[in-house]
Order: sequence, then structure tokens, then C-alpha cells
Amino acid sequence: MKSSDVNYIESEGDYLKLHRDEDCLVIHDTLKSFQTKLPDNVFLRVHRSYIVNFNKIEYFEGNQVCIGSKIIPVASSYRKEIRDLVEKSN
Repeated sequence: MKSSDVNYIESEGDYLKLHRDEDCLVIHDTLKSFQTKLPDNVFLRVHRSYIVNFNKIEYFEGNQVCIGSKIIPVASSYRKEIRDLVEKSN
């Protein structure tokens, strides 16, 4: 599996759900540990339970990002970083 296939990663306890276009892969790992294995310039932590693929963000508004049909919350501590990156990419 290529990391670019992953839309976002959702944490549920000691398990992670790697959401892709066609399916969801469940692995046993922590979000913090798994984040170190991802390319920094593509994957962003947006919430204590979510990491998103920056290239898959359709829009960012207020305290949420949209990837496909999924609305993902953005914690206030990550909001400025994401807003700056979205503005840079436009």
C-alpha cells in the first residue's frame, strides 16, 4: 500500500483505521507512533484522533476539513497551521 492512497487516518484506542477511496484498513498501532512513519509534507495531524492527507482535503472551513464525504474535526491547536498551509497552496 502506498501512503498516497490513504485519505485520512482515524484512531480508535490502540487501533488505526486507514481510510482509502475503496476501503478501510485496520492496524494495531498508535497515532503518534504511526505518524513518524508518514511523510511530513503530506500528512498532517488535525486532531488527537485524526491525521489527514493534505492532498486529499477538498475544503477547510472553521473547525473542520472535508475529504470525500467525511467531515473531520480540526482541533483549535492545529487550526492556524492548517489554514496557513491551505492558503499557501492556493
